[in-house]
Amino acid sequence: MTHAEVLALSATALAAQIRSGRVRCVQAMEAVLARANEIQQRLNGFIRIEAERALGAAPQIEAFEQLNFLPYTEAATREAMRLRPVAPVLSFEALEDTQAGGYPLAAGGIVGALMRLPGIDPQLLDAPEAFRPARWLGAEDARLAAARKALMPFGGGPRFCPGRYLALAEIKMVATMLARNFRITRQPGAVGERYQLSMMPTNLRVRLEARA
Repeated sequence: MTHAEVLALSATALAAQIRSGRVRCVQAMEAVLARANEIQQRLNGFIRIEAERALGAAPQIEAFEQLNFLPYTEAATREAMRLRPVAPVLSFEALEDTQAGGYPLAAGGIVGALMRLPGIDPQLLDAPEAFRPARWLGAEDARLAAARKALMPFGGGPRFCPGRYLALAEIKMVATMLARNFRITRQPGAVGERYQLSMMPTNLRVRLEARA
């Protein structure tokens, strides 16, 4: 590769990493906010209680170690990425003649993987259409392990997203800060989606009211 090609790829990777991290934060918020009122209040309450336990008197996370005490927030994040993966399509190129699912694939052929399908597969998860963070808490059986492996919200293999840990940390920091310091209510309007480098919600309007 030429020097210019290396710079171009590096710039693209950096932009995608920063943007995907921000989009994942928005999607985690959507998981908390874009639910029926009863579920929304329960989610906000659970995350707020967890944040208060982890943060003490601080309004936000101040030490990296505090991220390890937010299991429910992490489970809600995982559930949001299951239902709304930021990269709904992953593309792979065959390096040599091979087969994919029994179909011949010549070297240079492109395969597109639809990442939403495993997340709503009833063979992998019970009630896959339901938003249930608790499914990721507790002991993991073989079926749940298979679901975790199939979802791949950050991709897989040698092209695994380099910003995955930064994105997860950023999500937990924003989610706990908002739940701890604000009352959050969803505003009227249908939420849509737009695909532009990554998938993001549109018309996701919320109201933040500072807690006393």
